[in-house]
Amino acid sequence: MGFDGMRMSSKGSGRARSGLVIVGWVLLLAPAALFAGVAGADSAEDAPADSGFRVVQEEAQDESGDPRSVEPPREPMPSSASRADLEEAVRKAEEAADEAWVAARAADQRARDAERRIEQRGPYLGAAFAYAAEYFDDSIIVKSSVAGAVFVGYRAHRWFSADLRYEGFDGFDLKSSRGRGEIDGYAITINGKMRPFEGPIQPVMGIGMGGIRLDTDFVLNDGTRLHESDSEFVFRMSGGIDLPVNEHLMVNVEAAYLIPGDDLSDLEIGMLSAGLTYVF
Repeated sequence: MGFDGMRMSSKGSGRARSGLVIVGWVLLLAPAALFAGVAGADSAEDAPADSGFRVVQEEAQDESGDPRSVEPPREPMPSSASRADLEEAVRKAEEAADEAWVAARAADQRARDAERRIEQRGPYLGAAFAYAAEYFDDSIIVKSSVAGAVFVGYRAHRWFSADLRYEGFDGFDLKSSRGRGEIDGYAITINGKMRPFEGPIQPVMGIGMGGIRLDTDFVLNDGTRLHESDSEFVFRMSGGIDLPVNEHLMVNVEAAYLIPGDDLSDLEIGMLSAGLTYVF
């Protein structure tokens, strides 16, 4: 075997050493590769989420291949028809608001006018036409008379006023078994009036006092003429209704009763009058 056998023997031992070296490197690199794979998986889990967004961006490409930006969806814009309807609704709402404001102003003005008509404070002047009925002695037949009145006063409050009143009586005709005659006269009184209720129709209660004068002309059956004049204190009670027309003008309807004292106590007079009052 000599030299050739030794050469073959040395070749076999060299291959054995090479195999051992390869196995050693494999045993050394395998754990390193395993550790590198685990570390790569952990780093992939910890990577930011924008990498996925980049993938989406890369996938979102148009036909030319250029990437497109991905935007959130938007609400659809109203069409021209719906926009016109919206503008018309706004215009109608504005018109309705204007009409409501005008109506509110008109209602407020009416309320103010009504309040002024009801209150009518200040000085006033008035006149009335009256029908007078006499309650004289039963032994004398008296024909009723026409009468008139003028007055001036001041309304200090919506519930209270005071006035000076002149009332004239024209021709109470007398008839008795002794003859015929006529009574004329007048009364001047100061009266306070209360209006306890509010509203367009105002009930009025009044009370006053003053003086009355009556002149009697009587002709006896034998032709003798008698003339007599008497003046006395008079007490006046009244009740009626005031109807305001506007802030200055008022219609008055009143029933009054005049009660003279002493010598004229049998000559009581009832009156029903209607007139106008002007408040300055």
